[in-house]
Amino acid sequence: MRSLFFIIAFITTSSFAQVINEICPSNIEVHEDFFAGFLDWLEVYNPTDDAINLEGYALSDDYSNPSKWPFPPINLSSYAYLTITAKDDPILISTISFLFPRRGGTVYMFSPTAELVDSIAYPEIQPNHSYGLIDSNYYYFEAPSPGDPNNSETGYKGYANSPSINLGSGAFEVGTEIVMTAVLPSETIYYSYNGMNPGEEEFYDSPISLDNH
Repeated sequence: MRSLFFIIAFITTSSFAQVINEICPSNIEVHEDFFAGFLDWLEVYNPTDDAINLEGYALSDDYSNPSKWPFPPINLSSYAYLTITAKDDPILISTISFLFPRRGGTVYMFSPTAELVDSIAYPEIQPNHSYGLIDSNYYYFEAPSPGDPNNSETGYKGYANSPSINLGSGAFEVGTEIVMTAVLPSETIYYSYNGMNPGEEEFYDSPISLDNH
């Protein structure tokens, strides 16, 4: 598990409606582009009652270059989601011409007159995870939802720190005690015996003694 990153959001006071709703900077098997396979992707949402013509709008990872990737003629229907793939040497004009670094970054959306429409400052994200909005708050998604509302999936506020464990790998005698310590006092440790995600009842509050099972 990765450490939680603190994010400074780029705040806008834009009067434009469309929003950057979700981003996946390391797509290995979540969303497949018909022509190019599995690429980085970004999702734009239209939360209004009217269709929006995106021609002339642009995306950029450089605030000083607001026309880095202009949208082709696309009408985004009312309450519709548009998933756009990204590649640094795209074949199609409908593919964003720059990548989204896994370590984190910012993507901006500009109007035809170079006004800032929206932006998303995303943290380091694990492969096949995404980062996006639910009710104006940002979450990590273990199960991304390109083309669908983010609130249909569980959102997380960050990645947990891995606890320190008193034992390394290897074989141990029956009765050996496993002691785990959280990195931060505010963190709680849960565990499982089979490698699956633990449930809330699998709460660690005392050393675990190994038996012969």
